[in-house]
Amino acid sequence: MKRKNIFFLTLILGILFFGGAVFAIFKIISNTPVGEFVQNNFVQEKIKESIPTEDIQSVVDFLPKFLGMEKPITYLILLQNNTEMRPGGGFIGSYAVVRVNKGTPEILIVDGVENLDRNTPDTWKPKPPQILTEELGVNRWYFRDSNWSPDYVDNVLRGLYYYEGEGGIEAKNIDAVIAFTPTVLEELLQKIGPVTVQGISFTEQNVVEQLEREVEYDYADKGIEFRERKQILKPFMEILVKEVIKDGFFHLTDYMNIFHTLAREKHILVYSKERDIQKMLDSIDWSGRMKQTKGDFLLWVDANLAALKTDHAIKRNITYAITPYGTSGYKAKVNMEYKHTGIFDWRTSRYRTFARVYVPKGSTFLSVYGVKNGENVVKGVDGDKNWFGVFYTLEPGKTGVVSFEYLLPENVISMIQSGNYTLLAQKQLGTIAHGLTLDLNFGKTISRTVPESKNERVFSLTTDLKVDKEFAVQFK
Repeated sequence: MKRKNIFFLTLILGILFFGGAVFAIFKIISNTPVGEFVQNNFVQEKIKESIPTEDIQSVVDFLPKFLGMEKPITYLILLQNNTEMRPGGGFIGSYAVVRVNKGTPEILIVDGVENLDRNTPDTWKPKPPQILTEELGVNRWYFRDSNWSPDYVDNVLRGLYYYEGEGGIEAKNIDAVIAFTPTVLEELLQKIGPVTVQGISFTEQNVVEQLEREVEYDYADKGIEFRERKQILKPFMEILVKEVIKDGFFHLTDYMNIFHTLAREKHILVYSKERDIQKMLDSIDWSGRMKQTKGDFLLWVDANLAALKTDHAIKRNITYAITPYGTSGYKAKVNMEYKHTGIFDWRTSRYRTFARVYVPKGSTFLSVYGVKNGENVVKGVDGDKNWFGVFYTLEPGKTGVVSFEYLLPENVISMIQSGNYTLLAQKQLGTIAHGLTLDLNFGKTISRTVPESKNERVFSLTTDLKVDKEFAVQFK
């Protein structure tokens, strides 16, 4: 197996198996055939022992399938840039296709997504959402914009359809799709320290900005053609993974924790066409689905539209309030405070976002505040959720708030009246850790809350959305 392919395979496996299994494999991969190794029951049990949680151990049972031991498996890998936020985790800037056959990987392509979209046949014109046409001036729905849903699986199904329509390599043979954000790179460089690629030093603090500058501007000064402007990604990933492997021999537990955290925080997302594998991925919450719930639900979703990489400079805080309304109803109000900490420069502009809030199906929209054309609210239904959306802009150095008010649906009201209320606050894929403040007044005496609160009249809490959060309130 070529050494560079080992590096890329290890990256895939690191994403899939929290690193612990990967490093164990790499230690003996040079002396033992991959097929014999991964299918050895004793080895699989030892790998399971090194994985932090019991539910994740089920991944190891599928290790032979992930490595193409039963049949070749083809991966589509997406880099979703969360400094240019999109509903599914970030703008899809680059992609790779890798086929793995009996543990041996073959890199079929590593490229910028613009090259794929540029070659779209003239006859291929899926209609984009109206807001994309209005703000980006596009007359078709390109692969780069395919992650428009906050549900990763929905995005993958749409994306594979567009990938095939645009003539993507091995489009009919893709078996699994893995997406990750640059936050993964930051976390790894925090652990291993700086790496140097093509004379450029990449650190935890500068890796995202340096890569963006290299592929957006500096390539031209080096005489690199536009189509090849993202060529640095491949050697960068090879060197990064090599250093991770080297350090991982001595700090195995640290890397297990890093990959575990990145998966929980939805900076790593995985989808498989094989039903039993996908069922397992859903069960351990690796597939980025928008969750279903019988109780209250809250998910705020931003889509950066022509605002460069400005999300790196945006600080967010959500406030969710409930108050009694009328004789037996309840009014909900969701505020998103945006603080633009940047200035106009090569990667930062005024913030331009299509902001949507997802709420329980049956919620009744009342009003929106904080935007000039409040009447231009877009409404929709997505599965068991309603959503309301507006286009919003914010200048550098400013702070602004967008607020939606709506009535909670009958099923949530019934839960409150029966003495039990639950709320699932789901984070947007790829976001870092924006703040979350709850101010829930039900007009009832509270007997118990999770997490615990001593106020018997109002459930108040300040936390963050690094991960999805669940809350419960019981009444006397």
